[in-house]
Amino acid sequence: MKRDGGLIFQEMCPLLCCSTPEIASSLCKNIITSDSTNLSSDIEDNEHDQCLESDRSQSHEPRTVSFSKHGWLLVSQGKYVVFFFNPITNQRIDLPGLPGDECFFDEISFSEAPTSPDCIVLAIHVQSFWVFFAFIRRGEDHWNSDSIYLESGFVPSYSSPVFHEGCFYFLGQTGCLAIFDPNRDEKDESDMWVELDSPENPCTSPIMNCYMVDCNGELMSVFVGHMGQWVRLYMLDHSSMVWKETKDLGDSVLFLSQVGSRLTKTTKLQVPGLENRIYFSRFNKKEGTCTFYDLSAGKFHTSCNDHGREDYYGTTSFSDCAWIEPSYHKLADQELDWLHKEAS
Repeated sequence: MKRDGGLIFQEMCPLLCCSTPEIASSLCKNIITSDSTNLSSDIEDNEHDQCLESDRSQSHEPRTVSFSKHGWLLVSQGKYVVFFFNPITNQRIDLPGLPGDECFFDEISFSEAPTSPDCIVLAIHVQSFWVFFAFIRRGEDHWNSDSIYLESGFVPSYSSPVFHEGCFYFLGQTGCLAIFDPNRDEKDESDMWVELDSPENPCTSPIMNCYMVDCNGELMSVFVGHMGQWVRLYMLDHSSMVWKETKDLGDSVLFLSQVGSRLTKTTKLQVPGLENRIYFSRFNKKEGTCTFYDLSAGKFHTSCNDHGREDYYGTTSFSDCAWIEPSYHKLADQELDWLHKEAS
């Protein structure tokens, strides 16, 4: 593990399973986190046998990984600065400054790759009975921002929203859903935010953490009990709007993080034995290995050689830990210009 000023960038082979080094060439092979001081590190890339130096800045404002998707990190710095960063190519796409006069946006995500003309970045803050939001599309030079009064007092989970069917879906702490639609008429902001009457809480036990992820065009949720004493997986049945439990991922593996979760076919990873597992952004301090939950056995593991246990005691989590799909494509200067809409 490399720690230099704040960024941790680590190959997944020692994280997931010390006996399978071939996973280093897999799709989701890297995991990144940051502390509150800096986002700078020397990143060693074994596949290209070179050392890439991440973005360095003289600013002392804290930097946080807010979201991860399509090989890009969405990084926020202080109250106003937000930018895309590719830790593989060391390229950066700057966004216009956030309109942070009313609040500090604690949830920032995006819909498509930042080079896509359809990319939308959404910053949001839910406080008591108010939703403060700001969003911007590729090619725009300012954020569209406003606030909406909530009658129900929706309490979002710490999981990032999922962009699904043209909208951002938010998972509540009790399993309910809220939708932000950036395509609604901006003259009536109340139509942009809708809290659904269903689904309801699928769990009878107290929930410690919950996550939501896009599963091949469907919504999947994961609920975790105190210290991982239970883990339950659900798929949203759109016809009845009910969370229906499932205990099988088939030939897929699930990577969970508060700043971006993803489901991946194990055939893409080209590593046998990963199917029906859920990898958490939790680490064993002594071994330096990542924690995964075996759905078939119903147990947690921190390496492929242990016998597993029914909770994740003894592990440490990172709140802004991001799984990343490495992208080695070097962009032209025009593509790095956010105001240039027709990028790719």
